[in-house]
Amino acid sequence: MIRGMRFDPWGTPRSSVPSGYSPFRFQGSWHDATVDLGWVVTRWYAPALGRFVSEDSVLGHATQPASRHLYAYGSGDPIGRWDPDGQFWYKWASGDTVESVARKWLGGVPGLLEKLKAA
Repeated sequence: MIRGMRFDPWGTPRSSVPSGYSPFRFQGSWHDATVDLGWVVTRWYAPALGRFVSEDSVLGHATQPASRHLYAYGSGDPIGRWDPDGQFWYKWASGDTVESVARKWLGGVPGLLEKLKAA
């Protein structure tokens, strides 16, 4: 069994990282120890800064000013939001399941959710 790691809300490990530990770290991002950055699908994330080091390609929503910050992780709320690809964040609500979130985000695409379940 691999020893688990604990992180602060922004993704900085709370203890030293054991040698040979998995390169997958905070919320599943790939960690490059050479530069101390995490690759979050579309851009690099700096846990020590609590933000991305490159701009978001998605501008956000005019009605949600925090979403327009081009470097913020989860619009500045790392505890209540998950930013799995560096472009769109998801706010988890009490009682959410992976299926309920998938239905919310993918439900409008005919047959997609069923294809994902069958895979």
